[in-house]
Amino acid sequence: MEPQGDIFDLTLEGSDQNVPKPIPSIIRVNSTLECLERFDKVFHGSDQRQFIRDIIYQVMLPPVTTKRLKKMQSSREAATNNVAFTQGILDLFNRLREWEGNHFSLKLKVWSPSDDRALHDTIQINHGGPPIWEFRNDWKFLMIDETTLPLGVLDLSSTTPTGKWISTGDSSNPATDEDPEWYDSDASRASFNSDHSDHSDFMQHGDWLTADGELPATWFRDTPDPSTFNPLFLSLVHMVPKLPNLKKFVFYLGPLAAAMPRFSVTFSAPGVGGFNAIGPWDEKNLQRARWSVAEYGDIGEDWRMDDELIAALQGAHADGVEIFMSFPTQKFEIFGQSSKEGSAVLLGAVCQVWAKSSVGDRVLVVLEDASEKQLYSQFWQDLESRDFQLSFESPKSDQLSLFKHGELAYDHLILTPPKSKGYGPALTPKLLLDYTNAGGNVLLGLSSAASTPSAISSLLLELDIALPADRTSVVVDHFHYDTSSAPDRHDVLLLPRPPPLRPDVINFFGGDGVLALPNTVGQSLGNTSPLLAPIVRAPTTAYTYNPKDERDSVEVEDIFATGSQLSLISALQARNNARFVVLGSLEMLQDKWFEASVTAPGGKVTKTANREFAQQLTEWVFKEVGVLKVVGVQHQLVEETSRAQAGNTTELGFVNPQIYRIKSDVTFSIALSLYSHTHYVPFNPPTGDEIQLEFSMLSPFHRLPLVPSSSDLNSTTFTTTFTTPDQHGIFAFKVDYNRPFLTNVEEKRQVTVRHFAHDEWPRSFVITGAWPWVTGLWSVIGGFVVLIVVWLYCDPQPIDRRRAELAK
Repeated sequence: MEPQGDIFDLTLEGSDQNVPKPIPSIIRVNSTLECLERFDKVFHGSDQRQFIRDIIYQVMLPPVTTKRLKKMQSSREAATNNVAFTQGILDLFNRLREWEGNHFSLKLKVWSPSDDRALHDTIQINHGGPPIWEFRNDWKFLMIDETTLPLGVLDLSSTTPTGKWISTGDSSNPATDEDPEWYDSDASRASFNSDHSDHSDFMQHGDWLTADGELPATWFRDTPDPSTFNPLFLSLVHMVPKLPNLKKFVFYLGPLAAAMPRFSVTFSAPGVGGFNAIGPWDEKNLQRARWSVAEYGDIGEDWRMDDELIAALQGAHADGVEIFMSFPTQKFEIFGQSSKEGSAVLLGAVCQVWAKSSVGDRVLVVLEDASEKQLYSQFWQDLESRDFQLSFESPKSDQLSLFKHGELAYDHLILTPPKSKGYGPALTPKLLLDYTNAGGNVLLGLSSAASTPSAISSLLLELDIALPADRTSVVVDHFHYDTSSAPDRHDVLLLPRPPPLRPDVINFFGGDGVLALPNTVGQSLGNTSPLLAPIVRAPTTAYTYNPKDERDSVEVEDIFATGSQLSLISALQARNNARFVVLGSLEMLQDKWFEASVTAPGGKVTKTANREFAQQLTEWVFKEVGVLKVVGVQHQLVEETSRAQAGNTTELGFVNPQIYRIKSDVTFSIALSLYSHTHYVPFNPPTGDEIQLEFSMLSPFHRLPLVPSSSDLNSTTFTTTFTTPDQHGIFAFKVDYNRPFLTNVEEKRQVTVRHFAHDEWPRSFVITGAWPWVTGLWSVIGGFVVLIVVWLYCDPQPIDRRRAELAK
């Protein structure tokens, strides 16, 4: 219902010329340009705004032809409506953001000229029953068009990011998936998007349900799937505190949403009621923020709400929150106050676990000898303090599997050197490659104290990483070693923290201090793979040595590699951004080398920085750092207020159009974020590095640097402007940013570049080079006109014939 009272109707032409005094508290406005200009004129100052209490805003959608009106709404029509709807909302909110301090209610309406009843009365229908325009829009709905939004405003998706269902269940139960007999009807039916017939659509009853998504039936999906439901639930919980003016929020999950919910989540702000079913509890806590989570009996019996979700509710509001949970299959649970100081839970304590990795927190540690677990206790504690969930398995375990139901069972994998000849059938080189190809991250630890299995050597060769043929070879250095622990063998290397790989590469492993690397296995990296990068190189005086070789000297030909040819810790980032690190010295992660006292050959005693480096190394391999994310991509014509817009040219201001014209000025923007430990931050390339845009067909026509143009809390926007080439065809905007230790950015947007239309060529009178020819043309025309005038209006003088004869 519209607000009651006098309404100032700005949709009427000339209403801005006759502004009533005083202005009514209710105004009506629509999204047309003329109406919004009247709105701006009347409410350009705060004096008039203070009287407004209600705004009725009507978004105008494009009309459709009479022919289309007799068809179901097409996908193209729905997309056009979404753009108009989004632009209408933006146009209003861009104006209202200047109304700071004003409080009013907003009623939103949507209307199209094709909704006019008078128009419908003039259309004839060709079938019985109600006319199709009464329900032609029932199978489409308005959405915010993400491409129309300014960059970084909103990240939307009509499905889960992976396209999976939010719910799951037992699909083998036939009682839950019964389709009506008429589902497979062979009766002729019109196409939803048909444009080729003047007959209005008519469909079998089953087809309506198919279009509505009710067929094929999916009633067996009665249980929230944690892999998709939990991220959705958490995003809703984290969203609410960021909307301080939000009064109430309800989320339904079920086959028919609010009409037949299986699960609901409701938020009420302090002072806002609405929990009728739990009135006493609602009244008691009316002045606090409240969450209610209710199940209606149709969810699977084994489902329980994760502790992670409950703890997220508890920590959602810094000023405290009340939580009420009702599950028919469980007893009622009421969680009490939570505040900055702590949380008092009436029926039990809940512990929240937040994964800091951008991909997950499940870590599998393959450790054959369980007694060695205590040697790395501080390392395990550091991982658990960063909220990783560690699972220890022996390679001989029958339960060991990297995959479960075709999906990764663990997000990260730590492999320690086996005592036997290999890792067993569950960790073959092929399975490890499959694990990496599926996106899993691997930290492979080696040690010269344990011979490297041939299977591992074969696996690393697949990655273009070579190990010494002698499985017990160790890297020694007679100038950089610990004199206290390896005075004779010189196999405990003392090295500084690694510098940047290149000046234009971010160094995630740098810092002060010395690293101690005992029993190190050296690696040689292939020169042809752009996916490999050394993290720690050997000093120029280091070389590989087989301690079982009893000779007093080593032949140069027998040495596997020397100096900087040796990589002691190597990194590979696959094309799918999975990370694989080869740690040549697993012992450097032992407790005794964390902050141990070591003595350099010169006698200087220092503390090792192994613990800090181990954290940096695992942060990178487990994707806590160095993860780039594309927040948004935009391309559009450069706005030129002085340029007239032709009817068939690309619309100015339209974001991400599919077609451009040759010699048009185009701006391209991409927003990038960098994941840093717990959240995304703006990405800024290192000094000397730049992000480039290619505008290419078969080869690049433009290769341009993208420069930072703006930045917000989570992303940096990089922009460039250029002119499309004088060449028509299919082009692509392409950003291909690949740098060591950063995930790859590969964005490609395909567009068409067309020639000038016949009415877009410049007229001859605006081309200065054509002026002489135009002048000559008009001179000829003018001379001809003068000749005609002379010929018509100048009579010849009469001749005296007698005088002419005498002259003869």
